[in-house]
Amino acid sequence: MKANVSNDNLYPEERLKVFEAVNLKPPDGFRDCALLHLLYDSGARTTEVATLNIEDFDPTKRTLILIGKGNRYRQIELWPKDRRAPKP
Repeated sequence: MKANVSNDNLYPEERLKVFEAVNLKPPDGFRDCALLHLLYDSGARTTEVATLNIEDFDPTKRTLILIGKGNRYRQIELWPKDRRAPKP
């Protein structure tokens, strides 16, 4: 199940600037970019992403379990670009 989210809060050129602002050269740059994509594509709240644990990821189903307001759980399917793991 993919989140049905309206991403009309920024103009396309503004969204592009946000993603281009991430410096991918330092080790945490890829992480930052992946988190931005996860937030943008899923509509997840920052607290939902900040409280993720490795156990919340199901690599077989390629899903994440998010715990939202009122401790409600929801499962989201990761988009292909969100599923890519960094190469060491």
